[in-house]
Amino acid sequence: MNMKIKTSALAIFVLFSFPFATFAVAPQAIGSAPTIDELVLQIKALQSQVAQLTAELAATKKEVAIVKEELRITKTLKFGMADDEVRKLQEFLSTMPDIYPEGLVTGYFGSLTERAVKKWQEKNEIESVGIVGPRTRAKLAEITTSNPPVGSSSSVAQTNSNAGGNGIGNTGSSTPSGLENRAENHPTTTPSGTVPATPAIPAVPIGQTGTTTVPATPATPASPVPTSTPPTTPPATQYTITVTQGTNGTISPDTTSVISGGSQAFVIAPASGYQIGNLIVDGTNVTATGTYAFTNVTATHTISASFSQIQIPIPLSFSDDFNDGNSDGWIAAMPLSGYSREPATWRVENQQVINTPLLTSGDYYKFLLNNHSLSNLSAEAKVLFYGSGYGGLTIWHYNLDNWVDIVGYPASLGKDGKPLMIIQAVNGLVTETKYPYIWWGTGNGEGVWTDMKVIANGDTGIIDIYINNQHAITHQTQVVHRYGFSGFESGNGGGAFDDFKLDSN
Repeated sequence: MNMKIKTSALAIFVLFSFPFATFAVAPQAIGSAPTIDELVLQIKALQSQVAQLTAELAATKKEVAIVKEELRITKTLKFGMADDEVRKLQEFLSTMPDIYPEGLVTGYFGSLTERAVKKWQEKNEIESVGIVGPRTRAKLAEITTSNPPVGSSSSVAQTNSNAGGNGIGNTGSSTPSGLENRAENHPTTTPSGTVPATPAIPAVPIGQTGTTTVPATPATPASPVPTSTPPTTPPATQYTITVTQGTNGTISPDTTSVISGGSQAFVIAPASGYQIGNLIVDGTNVTATGTYAFTNVTATHTISASFSQIQIPIPLSFSDDFNDGNSDGWIAAMPLSGYSREPATWRVENQQVINTPLLTSGDYYKFLLNNHSLSNLSAEAKVLFYGSGYGGLTIWHYNLDNWVDIVGYPASLGKDGKPLMIIQAVNGLVTETKYPYIWWGTGNGEGVWTDMKVIANGDTGIIDIYINNQHAITHQTQVVHRYGFSGFESGNGGGAFDDFKLDSN
C-alpha cells in the first residue's frame, strides 16, 4: 500500500513538474539569446568601425603635423609686407569665414588681412592692433601645436554603443561569454605622434555546445604617424627701391625691398607752405602727384622729390606811359642762342619805348620789367611796327630758356597771312604756333598803333589774346615754369611800345 502511494505521488510530481521546467527554459532561448548570424554581423561591424577610427586618427595626425609646419611665423607681420609667411597667415585665416570672409591668399598684407588679424586677436583676447607681433605669434603656435586627445575610452565606447539591438555593445546579462575583454574595457594612452594600438578580439564560442565560434581579430601595435616634409620653396627674389629724401617734404616709406612681381606705393608729402617741385623716378621727371606706385617689380628702382615754396601772390597793379622820359626799372635781356646776337638799342624817345637794331639782321630782343615776377596776370600795351619789324608782349620770362611771347608779324604776307604767333621756350627748346589773322590794317601795318592784351592763367597754362579789345584766340601753352617777368619783345625792323599795364589776377 505504501509503495503504491509513493509511486503514484512520484508520477504526479513528474507529470506536473515537466511542463513548468520546459516553460522556464523556453523564454530564455527565444527572448534573450542572439542568433549566430546576428553575432557575426555585429562583431564584423565593430571590426570595421575600429579600422575606420584608426585610419581617421592617422589622417588627423598627419594634417596636424602639416598645419604645424606650414603655419610657422618667424617674424612680425604688418601692413604693407609681402612674403611667403603672409601667404601662410592668409591661408590660416581663410579657414574662418567669420574672421576673413574674403579668403584672399595673395602673399600681400593689405587692409583686408589687417582687418582679419584684428578680428582674430579680439576673438582670442589679444589687443586688436592688426599686427602679428610676439603675443599673436605665441597664440598661433599654441593653437597649432595642441593635439586632439587620442586613445580615449569614451570615443571607442560611444562607437560600440551605437551598434544597436542586443549586440555586443550592451552590458546586460545576455553578453556572450568571452566578450568582456573588448576594446572599451581597456582604455590606453598613446604617445603623441603615433597611431594607437588596437587590442585583439578573441574567438567567441556561440551556442550551448561551443562548437561554433566567431573568428578572432589580431591586435595591431602602435605605430608612428607618417610625417610629410613640405616641399622646399626657394626664397623669393627681392628688389630694392631706393628713396632719396628732399628738404621741406618727405617720401614714405623710406628705402624698402619688394619681392619679385610685387607692388609698392609711396606717398609724397610736402611740408606746410611747400609744394612738390619735381618727382624723379629712375632718373626721369614724372608728373608730380601726391602718390606714386611701382607695380610688378622685376628690377631695382629709385625715386626722389624736390619741394618748392608756395608763392603767395601779392596784389599788384603797375603801369608806365614813359612820359617821364626814362625807363627806370626796366632791363634789356640778351638775345637767345640761335638768333642773331647783335645788340639792340632800347631807349625812350617822344615818351615811347623804341627798339631799332643797329644792323638790319638783328633779331629777337627783350625789354623786361624787373622785380615783378607773376604767375596769374594781365599784361597790356600799345604796339607800333616798323617796316619788316615784329613784336608784342612777353610773359612768364623765368630765364633765357623758359618764357612765352605773343607776337604780331604783319609784315609776313605769305601763306601765314600776317600771323599772330605764340612762341614759347621750354628748357631751351623753342616752338612757334601761328594763327593767320588779318587785323593789322593795310600794307605792313606800319604807322598803325595796335592795342595788344594777354590774360594768363598760371594754374592751367591757358592764355587769352585780345587785339584792339576784341578776343582773338585762346591758346594752351606747354611751358613748365608759369611765372616770371613781363615786358616787350621786338625783332627785325623793330617798333615802338607805349602805355604798358600789368596786373596780378
